[in-house]
Amino acid sequence: LQSSSEQKEDEYQIDIQDEVKIISPSARGIFYGIQTLRQLMITTAGQCSLPQLAIKDRPYYPWRAYMLDESRVFQGKEAVKSILDEMARLKMNIFHWHLTDDQGWRIEIKKYPKLTEIGSMRPRTLIDRETQTYDETPHSGFYTQEEAKEIVAYAAERHITVIPEIDMPGHMLAAVSNYEGVSCFNETGWGSVFSSPVCPGKDSALEFCKNIYAELIALFPYKYVHIGGDEVEKTNWKKCP
Repeated sequence: LQSSSEQKEDEYQIDIQDEVKIISPSARGIFYGIQTLRQLMITTAGQCSLPQLAIKDRPYYPWRAYMLDESRVFQGKEAVKSILDEMARLKMNIFHWHLTDDQGWRIEIKKYPKLTEIGSMRPRTLIDRETQTYDETPHSGFYTQEEAKEIVAYAAERHITVIPEIDMPGHMLAAVSNYEGVSCFNETGWGSVFSSPVCPGKDSALEFCKNIYAELIALFPYKYVHIGGDEVEKTNWKKCP
């Protein structure tokens, strides 16, 4: 999270009289001032006008985040850039990018190509959990590492930080289904509620996770990544020697 000094850097002033002035101690503050100026513009019959006013402002919350879950529905590079544009207009600064779950693996990991070659695809999608109804429509898609770098750079130009999420130890169906030594008993299916998780007692499983994050951290320069950690089916953990 930002310190108070960092929040101070986000402060900006706008003075609109005979001319428009935007003042800030940082480029980020100037950027936020420009977004406010865009919101103040009134367009009538093709003519743009601005009200006379003075504003002194800074973000109240240091963490202004949007989360996009692409494991279920792959959006694609241009759609993500459009979302980043809207985030910038609203002065949001954290893009939480949920890239993997049981329903799809959306980021290239060069050491483990089957994560995307197989794990990014599914033959159909569940549309009603109670009746177990599926749409029978194939769905696929993933981002290459070069595309991820491009999106990170695009976000940075708009003063947005990208935090990637690789959900583990649960929700790792693409991993446990395609690579041995990741789950406790090399299961590929589901327990009573959730999918079989990564086995924390196997050196091979821990090495697998470390290798994934080594590639991920090289793509996303921020100090945080998100590991999910929710909804873990623990049945096999209790049985695992």
